[in-house]
Amino acid sequence: MPFTIYEYHDLVNLLEEHADWRMELRRLLIPSELMGDVRALSTAQRQFDERLTSLAEDIKALAIAQVRTDQQIQELILAQRRTDELLASLAENIKALTIAQNRTDRQIQELILAQRRTDERLESFEKVQQRLVTDVEILKTDVAVLKTDVAVLKTDVAVLKTD
Repeated sequence: MPFTIYEYHDLVNLLEEHADWRMELRRLLIPSELMGDVRALSTAQRQFDERLTSLAEDIKALAIAQVRTDQQIQELILAQRRTDELLASLAENIKALTIAQNRTDRQIQELILAQRRTDERLESFEKVQQRLVTDVEILKTDVAVLKTDVAVLKTDVAVLKTD
């Protein structure tokens, strides 16, 4: 019996409308060994789709993590810039402190020299003072002798006046 193209389309439409006919036709056309392979392929396809979905979710999570990482890197870059600026400022402060320290060291050396000169003068003054103390002691002795001599003279003058 001849089979026309219209009848073929009619058959396709009927098979689309009747799922049970489709299953029966499939059973008749596809050998059972091949159906097992189709089922296995269908299972493998479902597992592949699940894994693909899981990988897509993982990629989405990685993309979100990458955005966070990029933000953190930007924060670190800004922190590094602040650190660099602070280090530059500290270097300038250290340079200024070094200059001030050098100036202080020079002043201390000048003070040490001035103190040495003062110590030398003080030593000289101590020698002069010691000489003056000795001279004063001599003068005291001389004055005492003179007092005694004056007293004797007074007595002699008084005797002479009575004579």
